[in-house]
Amino acid sequence: MQIIKIPLRKDLFFESEFKRFLLHQINSMYLEYKEIPDEVSLRGRLGRRLYDIITSNDWNFGKTKIIHERGSNVIEIRFTRNITIKKDSGILQSETLDGKIVNGWLDSKSMNSIIGSSSHSSLSIEKTVTPSVTILIEELKID
Repeated sequence: MQIIKIPLRKDLFFESEFKRFLLHQINSMYLEYKEIPDEVSLRGRLGRRLYDIITSNDWNFGKTKIIHERGSNVIEIRFTRNITIKKDSGILQSETLDGKIVNGWLDSKSMNSIIGSSSHSSLSIEKTVTPSVTILIEELKID
């Protein structure tokens, strides 16, 4: 699990790095799922501090809504709805699956079974997920 350490005093360098970090996390989810996450939930006392930094600087993350919630000190970047992701399973030596639907990812045993009974040269697999990324928030201790 990723951890972000935040200073308890105002720190402009930290604020700019935090914004860059958050944008990178949102972009990474977009690249993986081809959709922008719906929400960033900042939880707990330290999450409130990050939420205050975002609102005081009027940062805008487009379609991604920024909220503060009660709970332990974490950041959760999430989709609030199910999304469908597709994966090509590679080239098969057959032509069709005779209209059958396969849910989830295939292991090698399942793939060999499909190849043996199918006659289609490729297979696209769809999976419905509700992805999220959780990042732990801790205080930065300055000695």
